Order: sequence, then C-alpha cells, then structure tokens
Amino acid sequence: MAGNVNHVSKVNRPDIFAPQQGASKFLLVFAKVCMALAIIIMLINAFVDPFGLVGAPTIDGFNAVKPRMFANARMVKAHQLRRFAQHGLVLGSSRAEMGITPDHPGWGDQARPVYNAALPSARIFEIYHYLRHAHTQSNLEEVVLGLDFFMF
Repeated sequence: MAGNVNHVSKVNRPDIFAPQQGASKFLLVFAKVCMALAIIIMLINAFVDPFGLVGAPTIDGFNAVKPRMFANARMVKAHQLRRFAQHGLVLGSSRAEMGITPDHPGWGDQARPVYNAALPSARIFEIYHYLRHAHTQSNLEEVVLGLDFFMF
C-alpha cells in the first residue's frame, strides 16, 4: 500500500495556470475584435448618417435619402439649429413646415440663411423652447411664427 501512495501523480504548478493563460489570451483577442467591430459599425453609421446629424457627404443612391429624419424631426431639427448659423427661422406646426419655404425671395438679405424648424403637431410651449434654443445658438434677425388653434 505504501508503494501506491508514492506513485500518485503530482500536479506541477505551471500546469495549473496554463488553461488560465489561454483564457486570458482569448479574452484579450475577443475584446480587441469587439472594439474593432464597434469602431467599424460607428464609422459606417457616421458615413450613412441616417438622421443627417453628422453632415456626411451625400451620395445619390446610397445615403442621399434619409427617411428617418422625418420620423425623428424633433431630435433632428434641434440638432440642426445648433449646427447651422441661421438668421431667419420658421416655427409652427406642419402647416408652416410645408407652407413656408426658406428659399422664398421674400426673406430679406439680413435673414439669410433661413431654417424651417416647424414641427408636426407642435404645441406653443414646444415652439417657445425651440425659439429660445435657436436664439441662443445664433443671431436671429427674422422669425416667422405659424400659429394654429390646436396649439393652445
């Protein structure tokens, strides 16, 4: 019996840590691959620019049409007010959004560039905050405010 005890295999210290070193290498490679994929996805998203927030160059047939901009008009227009230095502004509901064009020759030279920040189903409180936001971002010279009864 004493001979059997001596023949028990001993575990070497380096063998215990060998699987853990392989796992740490795997985790390091996995983290690097995940970071590379995240960066690639961010670059593709910035190039496609689905909401028009980044200002990426538009390519016909690829990223020129941005239908998600209209579904998220409140977010996009608030960001556009910050991005562009407009001197003329159109605010109101969807009637002002569709009915008043910033390219109309009736706008004075001091009011150009003009941005149409009218929002569908906008309320007066919301328009007030868009006006304040636009005024803090740039020097407004002219504002056309389209008011509907439902706003109040």
